[in-house]
Parts: sequence; structure tokens; C-alpha cells
Amino acid sequence: MLCCCLGGRKPEKDDNDDQPQAAPPVDRRTPVPRASAPATSTTRSPATKVPSPVVPPLPTTLVAPEDVHADYVEIIEEEAARALSFHTAAAAAVDDEPPMDALSVLEAHRLSKPLVLLEQVLGRGTYGEVVLGHYDDQLVAVKRLRPDHNTPKNVDSLIQEIDLMTRFNSPYLVHFIGATWTTDMTDLTCVVEYMEQRDLQSYLTKTKGRPLVNFPWKHKMAVARNMALALVYLHDQKVIHRDLKSPNVFLNQKMEAKLGDFGIARHVVEKSMSNAVGTYRWTAPEVLKGKYYSVKADIYSFGMVLSELDTHEVPYHGMVNSKGQEFGNFTIMFQVMNGKIKPTFTDKCPPWLHALALRCIAFDPASRPTAQEIVAEIEHQQQQIN
Repeated sequence: MLCCCLGGRKPEKDDNDDQPQAAPPVDRRTPVPRASAPATSTTRSPATKVPSPVVPPLPTTLVAPEDVHADYVEIIEEEAARALSFHTAAAAAVDDEPPMDALSVLEAHRLSKPLVLLEQVLGRGTYGEVVLGHYDDQLVAVKRLRPDHNTPKNVDSLIQEIDLMTRFNSPYLVHFIGATWTTDMTDLTCVVEYMEQRDLQSYLTKTKGRPLVNFPWKHKMAVARNMALALVYLHDQKVIHRDLKSPNVFLNQKMEAKLGDFGIARHVVEKSMSNAVGTYRWTAPEVLKGKYYSVKADIYSFGMVLSELDTHEVPYHGMVNSKGQEFGNFTIMFQVMNGKIKPTFTDKCPPWLHALALRCIAFDPASRPTAQEIVAEIEHQQQQIN
């Protein structure tokens, strides 16, 4: 189970799409104090000593709306993999209160008992990994940075993710348990509940052969409802998840779905945002174009996950052009930004869910429903079945 943003391989660019890369944002750093308390014991050997983490400022827009090119795909994937290198301390609050001191955040949630890291790796990405652990007589998922990427910037990103998770209290979000770290801030870990059935994308792949038997619509509706309730909670807290997709939805042994991976979640600042983050196949057109966006960007991503619940495939899988060639990454992004493409649905998809998905992925954000309206629609359909 990947409970935190790890990133993945970068998609290949289309042929003939070699264009200049966008200039990287300016990175002005301010040191964050180091922890002085003794380290919580783990079975992992100490990582290379790393300087104090730093907090970068909010960047300007990565790419102008009229100047998006193929390399933008890689920029988006890299930002997701970094677990928000643009993340300011504690996802700056709406009322512009100063960010909480990073050390005090960690101290308040330091685990009081030994954490044992087991051999099993639940997931691995470019910058970090999630391993199975054991804490206080229960299995847990433990996110940590890989030794070769244990940099001040990545340490700071993990601290800010921990800070944000400590503010949440919802049965529809993966539960945060605590953190451990060494005296010099190396080997920082984020410990969350272990979800036995792993992520939704893996489960959809596993049940693809006989979907109506192995993953019937009654269960899929329950998953969709929990996802929507998670968004209701986040949006009420004025938080945009910004990376809603099937790999970030997790299932426990009872098949209860919870939303996780808050590496690039952010509080709403000045009513909307313009940082282009997320994974492009699930990302709203206004985000891809570098325009200002709101919580309605999460609604768009929710609609894309509905298409996955139907097809058991990632959005736009197998779509081809007039020559029978499968669409490349840049082609898909360009079509999405211009409202010229929609994900496919099967003939087995319930008509009401197909209609709901199309409302969610409307090109105009104002035409998309709210998370609460989605919950109401799903619950109405559940009552019809029961």
C-alpha cells in the first residue's frame, strides 16, 4: 500500500515533441530547526547525515497557459514524485497565519514505543518508499525517504505532509499514527494505518478478469461514496487534495475505501491556486493549463476514478488516433486542455454513474457538482438497490 506520494516512472514523450523545457522556479530557502530528542529505535541503519531541511516559497506558475509542451508531462510527474517540493510549511492556512514550527509539529506526534520495520516493501518510488512495519501490536505502513534522496528539500516536504495529516480527523482518510526520526533529522518516517487490500488501482487490476463477480457494482458504489465523503471533509477544511487517483485510494480488509497520499495536498490560498501538480491522466484541464483552480479540480479527478471503476483501466487506456496509433502523453494532455477528449466507459456501466462521471469531468469547473452533491446522488442510487 502506498500511503504517501512516492512518484513513479516518467511517461515517455511523443515523437517530435522535443521543445524547450520550462524554467524551474526560484528556490529561496530558510532553514528549519533540527530535532534534539533521542531517536526512536527502528531496524533500519542510519542514513547519511543531512543538513537541516529548508522551506521553499510558493513558486510562480510553471508554464504559461499558451506555452505548454511535451516536457510539461515530466514536470508534473516530477512534482508529484517529490511529494510537493513547492509545499510551504504546513500548507499555509487560509487566514495567512504563520506556519507552525516544524520541530514542534514532529515532537507533538513522536511515537512513544519502538517501531520495528519489516522486510516487506509495500511500494517504492523515485524519492521514497513505503515499508510494512509493526508498532504497538499492530501492522502499520511506514513512509521514509530513500537514502540517496534524503535531502533537506525532501525531508522538509515529508515534514509538511506530516503536519497536514495531523490536522485531519476523518474515517474516510488514511489514519496518521505518528513519526520517528534521528537527532540530526535523518531517517524521518511517517507512520500510518496499514490498508490490507492495498490501493484501488491494484485491486481493479486484480479483479479485471471477472469484474462483475469479483468487484460488483454494489461494492464499487460503496468505494465511490467513501471517496466522495473524503472530499466533503477535505473541502470543508478548505483543502484541495490535488492528486486524487486510484493509486491514492486505499482499501482495508473490510473493503472500506480511504483517501491517502497528502504529499501535494494544500489549503486553499486566495480562493484558488495555480501550481500545476498531480498526475496528468487524472488532472483537470484548468490545472494542466496553469490557470487558477479550486476544489472543483478534485471533482474532475473523482470523475476520472469513476471511469476506472467501470473499465478497470487507467483513463484513456487504449485510445487511438485515425491511424490506429495509441495516443501519447502529450496528445492526451493537449486534448484534455482543449476539452476534446473524454475517458471511455463500457456498456456495463450503470447509466446514472456514467452521467455523474460526465458531470464531474465537465470542462467548465462551474458545471461540476460539489462533493456533497455527489454523495447525495450515490446514496440515492444505493437506496434504489437496497
